[in-house]
Amino acid sequence: MAVWTQRIKDKREGGESNLAAILEMDAPKLGENFEITFQVVNTMNKRELMHEMESFLPLLKEKLNNYTIRFSIRVKENQQLKEEHPSNTREKYELLLKSYPALELFKKEFDLKI
Repeated sequence: MAVWTQRIKDKREGGESNLAAILEMDAPKLGENFEITFQVVNTMNKRELMHEMESFLPLLKEKLNNYTIRFSIRVKENQQLKEEHPSNTREKYELLLKSYPALELFKKEFDLKI
């Protein structure tokens, strides 16, 4: 975990804060046969992390002195995630409306469209 945390710090200090945020989304989990699994919220994050792993996985194997490590990235797909991470304007509005019911009045008052 220390190697993972250091990678996040290095990415943030190197100006790659988006990638650092992706790495912070989940804690890597060690499964059978040294398979590390990590979950992301969408396929774009998965692509970015896959690209990152091209350079990070060899380093991770070396630092841990384990060359059998494999890395698996999964995209979370459930209703709670959809509610937490809206993907379009309507979903964003519905999420905000839950926290700020007066938003509906504002929308009507100014005849705003979603």
